[in-house]
Amino acid sequence: MIDMLIPILGRAGSGKTTWILDKVEQTAKQGGRVLLIVPEQFSFEMEKAVYARCEGKLAMQVEVYSFTRLCHHIFQQCGGMAGEVLTDPARQILMSLALGQARDQLDLYLRPSRNTAFVSTMLRQVDEFKNAGVTPQKLREFSKQTALPQLAKKTEEMSTIYEYYQALLSNRFRDEKDSIRTCCDLLENNMSGKGYFRGYTIFIDSFMTFMAGEKRLMQRMLSECENMYITFPIDGLSNRTSQDDSDKEEPDSDDDAIYLEEGTFDTARETAMKLIRSAKEAGVSVAAPVVLKEGRRFASERLSFLEHWFPCIHQPEYQGEGENGDVEVMHAPNPYEEVRFAAAKIVNMVRSQGLTYNQIALIARKIDPYLTAIEDIFPKYNIPFFFDFREDVQSIPVFSLVFSALDALRSNFDTQYLLSLAKNPLMGMNSVKTSQLENYCFLWGIDHRQWLSKENFENNPRGMVEDFTEQDRMELDEIWQTAQEIMTPLKHFQDALGLSGQEQAPKVDGLCFAKAVYDFLTDSGAKERLEQTVSNIAKSAEEERTLRLNAGAWDIMMELLDVFAHVLQEIPLSLEQHRELFLMAALSSDIGSIPNTLDQVSIGSADRMRPNSPKATIVIGVNQGEFPPQLSENGLFSEVERDRLLESGIQLNPSVIKLDSYEKYYLYSALCTPSHYLVVTSHTAKLTGEPTPDSPAIGALLRMFPGCERSTHDLPEEFYIVNEQTAFEALCRNIHEDSPFTASLLAYLKEGEYAPKIEQVMKVLRAGAFRMQDREISRMLFGSRMRLSPSRVERYFTCPFAYFCSGGLNLQARRKVEISPMQSGTIIHFVLERMVSAHGGKGLGELSWDETKQEVRQLLHQFLADRVSRSESLSKRFHYLFERLSITLTRLLRQLAAEFAQSEFEPVRYELPIRQGGEVAPLELMLENGVRVSVEGIVDRVDLMEKDGKKYVRVVDYKSGSKNFQLDDVYYGLNLQMLIYLFSIWKNGTGELANCLPAGVLYLPAKDHIITAFRDTSDEQIEKEHRKRYRMNGLVLEDPTCVAGMEQKVSGVFIPVKTKADGSFDARSSLATLEQMGQIQRHIELVLSEMAKNLQDGKIEALPVSSSGMEPCQYCDYKPICQHGQDGASRKLTALGKEEFFACLREEEKGERTDGE
Repeated sequence: MIDMLIPILGRAGSGKTTWILDKVEQTAKQGGRVLLIVPEQFSFEMEKAVYARCEGKLAMQVEVYSFTRLCHHIFQQCGGMAGEVLTDPARQILMSLALGQARDQLDLYLRPSRNTAFVSTMLRQVDEFKNAGVTPQKLREFSKQTALPQLAKKTEEMSTIYEYYQALLSNRFRDEKDSIRTCCDLLENNMSGKGYFRGYTIFIDSFMTFMAGEKRLMQRMLSECENMYITFPIDGLSNRTSQDDSDKEEPDSDDDAIYLEEGTFDTARETAMKLIRSAKEAGVSVAAPVVLKEGRRFASERLSFLEHWFPCIHQPEYQGEGENGDVEVMHAPNPYEEVRFAAAKIVNMVRSQGLTYNQIALIARKIDPYLTAIEDIFPKYNIPFFFDFREDVQSIPVFSLVFSALDALRSNFDTQYLLSLAKNPLMGMNSVKTSQLENYCFLWGIDHRQWLSKENFENNPRGMVEDFTEQDRMELDEIWQTAQEIMTPLKHFQDALGLSGQEQAPKVDGLCFAKAVYDFLTDSGAKERLEQTVSNIAKSAEEERTLRLNAGAWDIMMELLDVFAHVLQEIPLSLEQHRELFLMAALSSDIGSIPNTLDQVSIGSADRMRPNSPKATIVIGVNQGEFPPQLSENGLFSEVERDRLLESGIQLNPSVIKLDSYEKYYLYSALCTPSHYLVVTSHTAKLTGEPTPDSPAIGALLRMFPGCERSTHDLPEEFYIVNEQTAFEALCRNIHEDSPFTASLLAYLKEGEYAPKIEQVMKVLRAGAFRMQDREISRMLFGSRMRLSPSRVERYFTCPFAYFCSGGLNLQARRKVEISPMQSGTIIHFVLERMVSAHGGKGLGELSWDETKQEVRQLLHQFLADRVSRSESLSKRFHYLFERLSITLTRLLRQLAAEFAQSEFEPVRYELPIRQGGEVAPLELMLENGVRVSVEGIVDRVDLMEKDGKKYVRVVDYKSGSKNFQLDDVYYGLNLQMLIYLFSIWKNGTGELANCLPAGVLYLPAKDHIITAFRDTSDEQIEKEHRKRYRMNGLVLEDPTCVAGMEQKVSGVFIPVKTKADGSFDARSSLATLEQMGQIQRHIELVLSEMAKNLQDGKIEALPVSSSGMEPCQYCDYKPICQHGQDGASRKLTALGKEEFFACLREEEKGERTDGE
């Protein structure tokens, strides 16, 4: 037979590919030359199948190609296509340039042309034109003829963009999408190409349709080859239907399989009919189709039944024999659980049914949404798998290094990009030094051009502190050197791009840009470090994958730089344009993985995957709108516009209707891939919680196999346990259950390598009850002589674990140099101490407002000068807020002056230290185990009054916060600082402070207040409101002489005490008798002893205080460490009135202490 077309028809599993391979082998043995053409994604598997059949010289007679690879082979043999082949990144770059050049002629696409995403969209559209054989000229002619104004405008502007793109290709480059068209021109018009297919028997397999260029090439083949065999996934050339029987609810016989649901085979059938018609018109003989009916693939009767009936309008119930497990439908709550079920099922099939991993396939309509779950779950089940997907290039070190450098330059040295550079492993920088640099930048707000001058690296690395030690200077030098390790190669990079000292950013061409990037990689040491990394020997599969990824990334980087050097040579672009093009090119680069083993599960998307004869297939994500997917108009043309183009002979990609036919076929094909076992899964909801109904395909399967449906909720937990890791995860999921199952898991895992992890889980289950198991370690950490500060005592009773982090491990949160509430308090303390010390209480009243403000400003600048070497480096906001403090402090000092003017108490000490060997020794306790506890600190101010032969002492604290004194806080250990200081002076004062009575503790609000007032409110009323806000709170000794000494009129203007008309104290006054003061002191000593004992015993549980107005952990610096959640244990406090408070103290002295609820 000469010049004959032989169609091979058969549905899934009928043996079309096997028939073709048999015929290929037979033709080769007879001495014939064979050309076998398959889709690109299937060519590798087909080559393996051919070589398995045709060994040695026989295989040399068989050539396996895709259409594109065949064209390349023809060019090699016959010539005809000069120029460098463009990679996808290069095509993206050229399209971006084409859009830029065409912009002046665009209207409809003017705005989109500035968007990076439009580059890919337009490139896909041009590819579609090329596949359809549409030239720019043909497109322009159509734009002049069409009656639709919008379509005319679209095609006109597209033809312009298309022309610019083709012009950029010129003779220098070759676009693969032009290969088939150019190849056909060569074969038709060039003597070297004519007769190329003579003597060949051509086989074409696994196509459902053909593009215009492929059809043109096939016509050339038909005119020259011996015979052409083409497979089509159909069992006949017509869709036979009967009007009379179309309303049947159930088929009566196999013949009713002809009542196919519209769409599944339509595209393939239409393609076959058109090709046969075209061949006949060209004078080529067409043989009667070879129809393969027998389902060779299926070892299971159920699967054969499914293939036969699934595409039909109605599906009967399977009545034959066979194991129920052949077809299984599983419902999972979400996609993650779908994958977890699939993993457990795969291991089950390997172990119980004797399958190997390479006999199992996992198919989704689109695999990408499942990749994260697969990568997480499959390794836990020790399942070898492979899918070729693109890595996020921006996360690969060599690419992230270049992007960080480009971003640093274009942002004028933004700190976030510079620190990203420093942390990149290819910079080889010391992590400790990098952390020091990061902390310094955070602390002092280093950013942008501040990086260029050493003057901006002269402040103390510990922040706004007064002393600048030699250790601080050494650390500062290290920080500057670390900064230079980043900046030196970066400034060279800047110079190479011509950016240094330029007011307006210059433009450089692609060659200059590529050379600058390469030199930066060399100067920074990245190239050398990457070479060293790649040369290492991998110790694990993950390390091997990382090494391969890094090596592949370097190769891609070099290819991209070559593209820039060639494609953009003599095309000047700005840094921003280069960066945008480089990112776009990188994202389109294929940095994939390499299979590690031959025995692995095949994973892929239904439209691109062709499993190698799997015995079992798991089809996941069979949900409505997902498989098959919900189709909508895509691309730049609507369905109506595509129809108009088709009417003019321009056949673009399939319309939505045609694509629906494709999707039905993809689903049918996926379900028919296995020979023995099919598992179909769906999810009831997305990971976001949005409900997702089943695909209609699930209904069809259930009609055929009613008993095959189950839910993952019905599966025992044991189903998911296949090794120690999955056993451990099962234990964690069920850890709160007290059952034989969890008990057996615990017993099993405690004996193996998971024992330490089990212990960690059990610690977490103790609701944050952290404890140092070795008491000796806790005693070593906290010492046998515990020197505490009142603030640390309060931290402990707020949350023991927070105290352990700060007081035990000395973990301190980073603080910016800014006017925060904490920093404001420090500044306010400094100014008030200096002013009161300089003028005395009564002397403050002699200063005018302006004089007070002037001295305050001088002290503020003195404070800043003593702590900041270079205040110019601080932000404008800092300076603004710093200056505003002068108003707050002046108003506060006026209030102090008014209070001192009527008070008999005089300040006698400022910043008084409470410590051993000082004027006032601290409270000291001795525990039963011999541990000594003392509480040391510094008192803001100590006031004294001598009257009637008695001395009264009070302690005053300036509070920049808004906390008020509450007796119940004292009971729970949350506000002890001032009382500890008072009792230390009461019991241990010497000299002037000896033998004093405890007059009380007072907190002076030291923050500015916003007063709400009407327009006609007088200044006097506003000032009165201010004074009210500055009233001190605290606890005062219930002694008339003492109280009158603090406030003569006892009207509650300055202190929290007020008398009634009869001279008695108001019930709301905050007072305590001397006896009650003694009770409070003994309570504090008991609280301190309790704290010290707990620390010595290693009790450091995460037990935050929870009370009205106090949210546990809301502002805690250590929350990320303990992971204390909202439902975690907390110490709930009961509010106590004054009478209840002292009643609790009396009970406590009897040995009965109540804490919290």
